[in-house]
Amino acid sequence: MKPKQALMALFLLVCTGLLHAAPRAGFYADYQKVTDPDFKEWNTAFRKERALEGIAEELNSMVRIPSPIALSLEECGEANAFYDPEARRVSLCYEMASELIDLFGEDRSEEEVDDLVSGTMMFFLGHEVGHALTDVLDLPITGREEDAADQLAVLMLSDGSEDSELALIAAAETFATWAEDAEADEDSFADEHSLDEQRLYNILCWSYGRDPEAYEDFVTDGLLPEDRADGCAEEFERLERSWNRLLEEHLITDSPMRRRNAESDDQEEAEEEEDLETVGYKRR
Repeated sequence: MKPKQALMALFLLVCTGLLHAAPRAGFYADYQKVTDPDFKEWNTAFRKERALEGIAEELNSMVRIPSPIALSLEECGEANAFYDPEARRVSLCYEMASELIDLFGEDRSEEEVDDLVSGTMMFFLGHEVGHALTDVLDLPITGREEDAADQLAVLMLSDGSEDSELALIAAAETFATWAEDAEADEDSFADEHSLDEQRLYNILCWSYGRDPEAYEDFVTDGLLPEDRADGCAEEFERLERSWNRLLEEHLITDSPMRRRNAESDDQEEAEEEEDLETVGYKRR
């Protein structure tokens, strides 16, 4: 190779490395190489749509983190979604999407299956982002971290958009379907995750608690027991307040979560003022 060609090759190698290098901080897209023909097709489509880039930008507009975290679509060898604290990578496995397609493929239209699969994968992404934030921000979580991660996934999907509502319903239906086929045994009771039925009812409860009118059918159709539904608004307010408190110093100033937090604080202050006036006391 001639010196000029060698320099050009080195330049291209360096540029390629810079293009694919992780940022110093924040979420970023990281598409892994795949070998399965179907996964290759999906990978190409997601790259073309810049699917992960859009999600990373959305997350970076909400919360500020001190370390880089990869958002990865990849071939894992198993149906899974997970966070690797050593690699600082959130991995969504194509095998999981494939399993969900098989799970919902019968007696449903292609559009319905697409909605269920993409919605469930969005929930899993939010769940794993919860683990990632807990790790890199060293958040003090009490109780099961898996339950806390489910809480954040629901909270992130509580923006009232149609896509988010579909994602919550899809995740609930996924856990309901898995629960039908699952057998409760010693391993499932000992697992760090709650049972599929419990995760199902938590999603239903927290969604209903955020907006009882929008999700009234959960109760009227018998999906969510009334005894649980009675306390769901308080449950959601508590989890929202807790996560906002944990993330307070890391939230971007005009992020949706910070705005909702401010609205919640204003509402609490107004209710407190009303209670004080009821007993004959007014702040001066």
